[in-house]
Amino acid sequence: MFNKNFFPTPRNFVEYLREKYLYKDYKRILDPSAGKGDLLKPLMPTNRHYYRGNSAKMEFFAIEIEPELQKILKLTEHMSFIGADFLAFNDQIQFDLILMNPPFDKGDRHLLKAIDVMHYTGDILCILNAETLRNPCTPTRRTLVSKLNELNADVQYHKNIFKDAERKTNVEIAVVWIEIKHDVTDDAFFSATQAAEWDGELEQSNDISVGANIHGLIAAYNHRVELGIKSITEKYKYHHLIGEYIDPNWKHDEESSDSSKNSSLTERMKTDINKFLWRLRNDYWGRVLEFPEAKSKMTYHRRKRFDMMRTNCTRLDFTYDNIRNFLNSLHENYSEDLLLSATDMFDYFTKEFSYCGDSSDNVIGLDVGEHERWKTNKPFVMNKKIILPLSSVTSKLYYSGCGELTCDYRGWRGNLEWGVRTFLDDIDKICETFYDKSHVGFISSADAMQNALEAVAESRNPNDMRNIESTFFKMSAYKKGTIHLTFRDLDVLRRWNLAVCKERNWVGYEYGEHSYDDLDDADKDFADAFEGKKKYQQNVGKVSGLIAGASGVPRLI
Repeated sequence: MFNKNFFPTPRNFVEYLREKYLYKDYKRILDPSAGKGDLLKPLMPTNRHYYRGNSAKMEFFAIEIEPELQKILKLTEHMSFIGADFLAFNDQIQFDLILMNPPFDKGDRHLLKAIDVMHYTGDILCILNAETLRNPCTPTRRTLVSKLNELNADVQYHKNIFKDAERKTNVEIAVVWIEIKHDVTDDAFFSATQAAEWDGELEQSNDISVGANIHGLIAAYNHRVELGIKSITEKYKYHHLIGEYIDPNWKHDEESSDSSKNSSLTERMKTDINKFLWRLRNDYWGRVLEFPEAKSKMTYHRRKRFDMMRTNCTRLDFTYDNIRNFLNSLHENYSEDLLLSATDMFDYFTKEFSYCGDSSDNVIGLDVGEHERWKTNKPFVMNKKIILPLSSVTSKLYYSGCGELTCDYRGWRGNLEWGVRTFLDDIDKICETFYDKSHVGFISSADAMQNALEAVAESRNPNDMRNIESTFFKMSAYKKGTIHLTFRDLDVLRRWNLAVCKERNWVGYEYGEHSYDDLDDADKDFADAFEGKKKYQQNVGKVSGLIAGASGVPRLI
């Protein structure tokens, strides 16, 4: 099922490692070769009886190169998946503990990488093939052995640990325990030359112009990461000497040892760096879909899905590969989101507003026969004219308090504010997905309404709010407080209605693909009520649902 290097750590050995080594209160824990999460799961809140620490306050991070294992990790509660290839990992997240069972044939490179990642005070617990240390026959192995001696690493050898494991092997292993002690104050002692170079780098400079260039966006992000990390670490380097003079909330604990004070500073620095990274990433992930070709196609539901995914992305570094994978995941859900938006708007038109006076005209009930398919709910469709109360458009839909389109005794006034514009834009975007004609000369409903408002402001003639034409609708707004939308393209209306009816199983998914005589009795009854046999036959072979087209999310090649 998985690659040759996947040897999950046996559960009984994981418990042994926890009891022997993990007695501190860690806050940020990484497994850079996480597999299914066997090393991390016993530390999580749902399994806290396995661990003496306060797991409720911990953050768990996982890196895994195997796609099938990544799926398992992404679905694991309390787990943040932050990357695929640890050897290419270049993030600045600060960890307190790295737990690892790396590929046996690359253990030397992985452990050296972990030592590099754990720049400041923290612990590393690593399972290696014993031969990696006992037979340092390569330059990388020799470098590792020298580094472990320098760090006073504790190495214990174990036989037959994987003999009866999920993936069996008789390889002897080495358990390497490293306690790295490097407080931020240790960085205070650097040369005057280095300080001068640093000051030059921190001079004010303009961000790289991003525009529609994804590489420029990444470059600007990396530039800010560099400046932010430097600023934060610089702040804490000398805090033990001057902190009480520049920070009124900072007080020396005279009874604490220098070592304790320095550790506290390092912990505060790590926390500040991570908070900085989360905020910066949230901003830059939010910019990914600011491209015009993406924004122009995103309906309300697509924005909601994106915002939800962006929250998860703040744990992922802002790299080209991560952005590509993120955008591809949006592509995968495109049809689902689009159909959800179309169905919700259908419900607003036919249910939400059907009780509002003459708005009942929005609905056409279909007089179909008695079939099991419609036992609990008779099918209905949208009429070609939709009547909406303006108060609902501006406040009841998605956008409470965000719209302004009003009329009083003096006539129409006001601007088409964000709420109404967004509502009309969403309708246009849904219609566009059922539209199979040229978009040359496209006129949005929001722009057409805004132009009419500007015209009536000058003319004071309420008739200027009648028969306003956009690509998809003829619109009229009335002083009694309603707006009428009439579909100009009846093929768009037909496809929209059929897409919803198919989704609700009111009609078969193959409706429109076969001759009328080949339909089952239920679909024949639906066809008779919806469009008649003759028109159905004319429409056979035409698109009867979503038009296949661009998702509006920029792809990265």
